[in-house]
Amino acid sequence: MTRLAVLAGAVLFSGRALAGVACLETGTALAGRNVDDVRIVTPLEFPSPAVNRLFFSTLDDRLARLKTTLAIQKGQKFTEADYNAGRLQIDGAVLGAQRERPQRLQVALVLPALEDCSARGVTVVYRIYSTDVILAAISMVEVSHAKITQSLAPAVAGFSGSHAISPVVGYNASRGVFGGSALTFKMDGGIFQTFRMSSTVTAGSGLGDVSLAGGRDFGRAFLNRGEWRIDYRYSNDTISRSPTELRAGTVGAQFLGSTRASTRGSVMGRYGVAVEGGNRQTNLTGSDVQGSTASAAYGALKGYAGVSFGIGRDTGSASYGIQVGKSPHSVEVGYIKHLVDLKFKQRFLPKPHVPIEFDSAFNAGWIQSSSNEIPAVELFYGGNVAREFVSGDSWKIQDGPLLRSFPQYSFNAVPGGPFGATRFLSANFTFAPTVSHYPAVPDDVLLDPILRNALGFQLRSVKDISVYDCEARTDLFPAVVYSLEPLNAVVKSIQSWRARLNGASLPQPVQDALSDVDDQLGSLTDALAAIASNPTSGSAMPSVRSIVSSGSSLVSQLADSGDALADTLPGTSAANEESAVRGSTRKLRDALPPVRDAFAKVEALNTPDQTRYAPVLQRLPKLKAALETLQSPLGTLSGRKDDAIAQNRDAVQQYLDDSLRKLNTASAQGADAYNKLDDLLKDWGNVAPASPKSLLDAIAALQQALRESHASPQIFDAPTAQIKAALNQVFAAWRPIKRPPMQSCALADAAFAFRAADAAFRELNLYQIAPVAVFDLARLSTPGVGSTGLRYAAGPGVRLSLATLNLTLGYTFNLNKRVGEGRGSLFVSLDVSDSFR
Repeated sequence: MTRLAVLAGAVLFSGRALAGVACLETGTALAGRNVDDVRIVTPLEFPSPAVNRLFFSTLDDRLARLKTTLAIQKGQKFTEADYNAGRLQIDGAVLGAQRERPQRLQVALVLPALEDCSARGVTVVYRIYSTDVILAAISMVEVSHAKITQSLAPAVAGFSGSHAISPVVGYNASRGVFGGSALTFKMDGGIFQTFRMSSTVTAGSGLGDVSLAGGRDFGRAFLNRGEWRIDYRYSNDTISRSPTELRAGTVGAQFLGSTRASTRGSVMGRYGVAVEGGNRQTNLTGSDVQGSTASAAYGALKGYAGVSFGIGRDTGSASYGIQVGKSPHSVEVGYIKHLVDLKFKQRFLPKPHVPIEFDSAFNAGWIQSSSNEIPAVELFYGGNVAREFVSGDSWKIQDGPLLRSFPQYSFNAVPGGPFGATRFLSANFTFAPTVSHYPAVPDDVLLDPILRNALGFQLRSVKDISVYDCEARTDLFPAVVYSLEPLNAVVKSIQSWRARLNGASLPQPVQDALSDVDDQLGSLTDALAAIASNPTSGSAMPSVRSIVSSGSSLVSQLADSGDALADTLPGTSAANEESAVRGSTRKLRDALPPVRDAFAKVEALNTPDQTRYAPVLQRLPKLKAALETLQSPLGTLSGRKDDAIAQNRDAVQQYLDDSLRKLNTASAQGADAYNKLDDLLKDWGNVAPASPKSLLDAIAALQQALRESHASPQIFDAPTAQIKAALNQVFAAWRPIKRPPMQSCALADAAFAFRAADAAFRELNLYQIAPVAVFDLARLSTPGVGSTGLRYAAGPGVRLSLATLNLTLGYTFNLNKRVGEGRGSLFVSLDVSDSFR
């Protein structure tokens, strides 16, 4: 599973604080002042202290213990060393809290600031933008893609236990109000890691299951993870407005495998198989079960496969399931069921933290049977609760139509025909625009230069690390590993004469030279071992670079130390070893060029053609002139005392200074023009755009602050227009330039990090409320018997989301109501948005 860890601490006086007015004095000027207060705050918090405690307990406990031992304390004199030492202590506390609950995404920004400066004192503030809430949200997704259980509570609250007992309460129109309990027991080691038992009952129905489940990460392309389960399930379901009951008892064993997710489009394949046996019973008789068997022994083999994918914020899946069921009266095949399940979830973000969601699903199924003897319970039934093809599996395939205007299983019969059908199709649409929210990251923080620059730096680091992985996966890298074999042989020969010298009595100059050889030999041996242990991983790349580097190659350094040792040996008791030492140094130098040649071919895939960047460089002077036009209007605001205007003015100034600094560096037109331009122009999504783009965002925020203060924002109109025009020309020349293959590969590999950071900082809400509009259509049919015709349902609802957990409540109307049918039905759904896939 991909895991991203991001930790950034702002350097001393790197910019203004995130709130209030920061000190602008230098470290020398502040030295010796009193520390009036030291505060550690976590701005990403719920309004409710109780809920906030639930999500932030682990981090808050660590910080409470840390505050008493922090390097900088209230009442002492301020020093730069204590200020920085305090930040490092908090860095460690934040990472420690997250290591207790490792997840695939970890983001923590520790941003120090100095506030309330006076002639004698200063307040030190450390703001922590930690993803404890995000980690809790992801733990919901990781536990199960579709089930929310009591096992989430330990993950959210920051503690773990071996077992959990939880009440279960619910409602649907067919069963009414139902209640029960669930027991989950965690086990370490062995094939199975989880034991679960649950049951719910009402006056006329009951559900129960007992299961053992396990899983393992295999880390292979076609079997990245495997999950298995054995269980027993019993159900006795009633149908609203009908005396009919559907009863089933099933013993099953299943396996689900998933492929490694591709980096392009986050495509993941899933496949599984299940074997089931038991019984299927109903209280139907006569014409109600025409063409099917009311009560029968049950046995089936199920197979299913599918793929899930992501495109930006949108996700989708396509699945196919097949069930081969035995005849009720023999072991021969009695019927074959086919299911097709297509889902697509779209998520638009017109502005930060105000998502609009549109979910769509398309499902179809048909049953083939030459003997026309199908257990009645295995026919297709519909309603506002969709039956699952394989119960308990994290990969959900819908077994029957979803029509939310009918209670569970109540959409089940064709006019004049038996209950259930052998064919179905359905389509479902849900639209939910957010109208109220509480953001995980406040909107005004998203413009802060410290936050944006820290995130941009870390995302660039992720991309650079991904370059190593891409290089190691090329067809050329095995040749590099192979070219290192002669070096391994030389190392063994050095170790041989080193062992002989170790037993000799040697003068001090020889011992000193031998010590240098030992140091260099240890470094080279460690590098070769690191490469051998990960010959196809990017983790080997720094070791390879340390070997082939032209300026400080480990091989060259060891050869130089060997020659220096050889120079000290004549006239000593070890003089006869001189030829062996010089022979080894000669072999080291001879072995290095083939390694460099092999690695140069890999490096060529990451070496840009610098001449292609000339058109971009030619447009930079105009951009610089446009940026400098901001200095005059910014100067007119230097005396403003309004906090909002002052903060936004400082943000504009910081983005302007950063843009000019990077532009001047890129304009130098050195051999690394590509990297310099990339630093100036590369966007890390909307969460950390390039400095010139961030500058435009900051200008817009400053203009809004001026309007709210009844000042004149028009002073920035002309400079803004010039900057936009110059930027458009620069990007017009920049975008068509093809990146080196390894850079393109790395950006695709790091796409998860970019998406996750954007979702965490721009999209995630601690809670949000959205009105819901739903529309369904469905049809049941049986060849030779009849069809329900196409039925429609629509209605309103409301959705409450806590982090990524969505609770939707609504009512849908039966739009083409028939005699004996209800006017509609209440529906409730609970699901999880996988924003961090």
